[in-house]
Amino acid sequence: MADEFQGKVVLMTGGSYGIGRSAAIGFARRGARVVVADIDQKDGRRIPIATFNGL
Repeated sequence: MADEFQGKVVLMTGGSYGIGRSAAIGFARRGARVVVADIDQKDGRRIPIATFNGL
């Protein structure tokens, strides 16, 4: 199950916190490359890069 999104790219709008952040982390854990877009840059920078490498 960890590779079901392998080779896919997910653009997550509103991914800095809350449900969007949780969804972005979930996609990353399943192998997707995740791009987070949010109006709140400060919170977006708090998301660990390692999370989005499928770890």
